[in-house]
Amino acid sequence: QRVMAMAPDGEGDGAGDARWVPGRVIAERHVDGARQFKVSCDGYDSEDDVWVEAASSKVRLQQAAAGRHGATHATHANEEHAAARKRAEERRAQGYSRHREAMLSGERMAD
Repeated sequence: QRVMAMAPDGEGDGAGDARWVPGRVIAERHVDGARQFKVSCDGYDSEDDVWVEAASSKVRLQQAAAGRHGATHATHANEEHAAARKRAEERRAQGYSRHREAMLSGERMAD
């Protein structure tokens, strides 16, 4: 299922507002009666996948659109995906990889 989620790297507008990025739910679980989703944001490495509670303000489930508005929704989703891919390519070009940096420094990454 497609979602909009807060950027995992904390990117925002500098005024405390987080940036929302497209993504998808890749797993679901229940912990202590709370429904949780594992969210993978488009354009981010799998190391940035995160578990969030379904009721969290950090994730918004997207509803499938139907009819002629569905084409507009699909176009918007494609544009968001292309923008996310461009951001990922820019980060890779800059040598961005928290996992690699942690490995080089000998830190252990938490799930």
